[in-house]
Amino acid sequence: MEYPLNQSLWQNVFCVPAAAVDRCLASASGDEVKVLLAVLRCREESVSSRQIAKISGVREDAVDAAVAYWVEQKILPAQLIGAVPPAAIKQETRKTAVSAPQLTAAEIGQMVKSDSEIAFLLQSAEALYGRPVTSTEQRGLVSLREWMGMPVDVILMVVKYCLGNGKGSIRYIEKTAASWFDEGIRTHEAAEAYLQSLTQRAQSENKIKSLFGIRNRNLSTNEKRYIQQWVREYGYGSDMIRQAYEISVDRIGSLSFPYINKILASWHEKGYRTPEEARQENGKKSSTSNGNGSFDINEFEDMGIFEIPDVKGE
Repeated sequence: MEYPLNQSLWQNVFCVPAAAVDRCLASASGDEVKVLLAVLRCREESVSSRQIAKISGVREDAVDAAVAYWVEQKILPAQLIGAVPPAAIKQETRKTAVSAPQLTAAEIGQMVKSDSEIAFLLQSAEALYGRPVTSTEQRGLVSLREWMGMPVDVILMVVKYCLGNGKGSIRYIEKTAASWFDEGIRTHEAAEAYLQSLTQRAQSENKIKSLFGIRNRNLSTNEKRYIQQWVREYGYGSDMIRQAYEISVDRIGSLSFPYINKILASWHEKGYRTPEEARQENGKKSSTSNGNGSFDINEFEDMGIFEIPDVKGE
């Protein structure tokens, strides 16, 4: 089918960034698209939420959330909306993402009949739960799609993720979905990448727990942060981390994440990439110790052994 264009209307036009269409059109809600077009049409350095609401037909309280979406996508500059500071925009995004209007059972029933995606969402959610979803769960799931504008496949990925963590309450699912939304995780590809990063993080943490002999407790927030720094920032594998762990135990007689971090940070700064390079340095330091086998006090100061470690739990 062909769609003819009214050429006379092209005498007065405005531009839309190609990235808005290429990257965001599939995941943006209708309100977000309306707000973007209204902002671009104004051609002004600053425009108020009230002006945008009047042009787009979008409620003024929803304008701020829509602007925040385009700011996060790097389509609009954060300072464009003079009436709403960037911090307020970010706060409003989370508020509107979880405070959807309450849908009635009749409204949801009508949506199921008229919208195949809503029907698919609820059917798939029941398959994930292994039981019929309650009316409260139906309202929450439908609101994520209708109010937040999150695609159905991403909502189902949120549900599966939460259930996999043993947290299947609809409130937890809504909060998790809002967190993903605020972080810009709004497409299937973005959700897959995020879940993959979580899986890799958990694998690296479990590997280090096993390496360090930690079995009867969970890692603290700071310990997890150390591990991610070693693995992701420094790019060290278990061989280098094991070497630092053994040095820590040999020198201070116990496991110390701050001490191991000092060792690995020093190796990273010096460009050491293999245990052999690290052992060479350790051999040089051993040769500088005094005759009774004790280490130079300056070495311990350099390694931060006299610093009070920050290892608060989660």
